Amino acid sequence: MCTDVNGTSGIAQGDFKKYIAELETQSAFFAGPFSQVCMKCIGWQLRPTWRFDGPFAAPGGTAFPLLLVGATRDPVTPIAKGDLQRGFFSKASIPRSKIEKRTDAANHRSAHTLATRFPGSTILAVDIDGYSSFSGPSLCMAGYIRAYFQKGDMPPSGTVCEANEKSFLGVVKEAEGEEERRLLEVLRWISWYWNG
Repeated sequence: MCTDVNGTSGIAQGDFKKYIAELETQSAFFAGPFSQVCMKCIGWQLRPTWRFDGPFAAPGGTAFPLLLVGATRDPVTPIAKGDLQRGFFSKASIPRSKIEKRTDAANHRSAHTLATRFPGSTILAVDIDGYSSFSGPSLCMAGYIRAYFQKGDMPPSGTVCEANEKSFLGVVKEAEGEEERRLLEVLRWISWYWNG
C-alpha cells in the first residue's frame, strides 16, 4: 500500500497534522484510520517502477461506455454528495455546517464527478452501507454487471439495486432458484473476502 501513497518520505509533523485536518473535512469517522495508512509509510523510499497519476478522464469518450458501480452510503468513494448527507452523517450528532463542509470536500471522489470525465458512462448504485459495492451481496447488481460484460447492456439511468444481505440485518431478500443461490454464495464469499 505504501507504494500508492505520494510524498510521505520526510513529511514533517506539522504537515502531517494538516493532512489529518484535511481528512477530517472529508470524514469525521474515517480520518483517523486513513491517516494511519499514510503514517505507516512515512520514510519509505520504495517507489513502483511504473505508476499512473492521471489524468483520470477521457474527454473524447472511451471505446465502450463505462459502468461505474458504487454503494449508496460509501464513506470513501460516494455516489454523490447527497448520498453522504442521507447516509452516515444524517444519523450523527454533527452540526449541519460541518456536514456540508465534509460532503463538499468528499464530492470530488464521487461517482457522478467521475462519470462527467467519461462521456456515455452509467452509474449503478447498490443500496448498502460500507466501502464499495461488495459491502453486501446483491443479485440485482450481479445481474447488471453480468449483462454489461456479456452483452454490453447498461442499466437504465438512475438504477438502484437492493442488496440481498445488509450489515447488522443479515438476509433481507432470499435467492430464488438454484442458480441464484449459487451466485449468492459466490457474492457472499466476495463480500467476506473484500471486507474481511
